[in-house]
Amino acid sequence: MIQSKIQIRLKMKFLLNFGEEVSGIVKEVTDDKSLPKQERKRLQNRKMQPHKSKKAKLVKLADKLYNLRDLSKETPVGWTVERVAEYRNWSSRVCSGLVGTNTLLENLIKTELESHGVE
Repeated sequence: MIQSKIQIRLKMKFLLNFGEEVSGIVKEVTDDKSLPKQERKRLQNRKMQPHKSKKAKLVKLADKLYNLRDLSKETPVGWTVERVAEYRNWSSRVCSGLVGTNTLLENLIKTELESHGVE
């Protein structure tokens, strides 16, 4: 894929500000926005396999927990009840691939999902 000069500059700025370690973690958990939404979601279900770093898995778990809690507080504009349920179910599938990463985060996510009827 050909990257624009702006994308390259942003990546370099990020690298300089946060260092290689953080840049690497962000790269591990960032979706390829050039792919269709459904393909990105499909890949996330497989993406968090054992070959991902523990730090990337922790970031993914923390991000899912934050998003699920945020969703419980306020439904995004334009989201239907079905869309909210779909997101929670998808999050459950993604997090199931991260079991064994961090018991505390996993239990908090489980509690959050169960409070909305998602196993």
